[in-house]
Amino acid sequence: MINVLLAIGDAKGDVGIYEFSDDGEEACLVGAREKVKAIKRSGGDESFGMTAPCIYAICYEGAVADDSDDYADALISVLVLRRTR
Repeated sequence: MINVLLAIGDAKGDVGIYEFSDDGEEACLVGAREKVKAIKRSGGDESFGMTAPCIYAICYEGAVADDSDDYADALISVLVLRRTR
């Protein structure tokens, strides 16, 4: 089972952590992106005391190939920093 972790932060430094694991890798990644959009639309997540997000990171386990086409486990992450207005 693939777990996708999402961390969202606001300008005050509050952070919410979310895990997606019920579906395949692609569905979990889509779920994480949709969560970011939903929290942005709602202006934050009260359960974490978080206001509108300005940064988020998505991480999951994957694999990368070397020059010989041999694969090794890897932690794949995406970090997005957005300007606040």
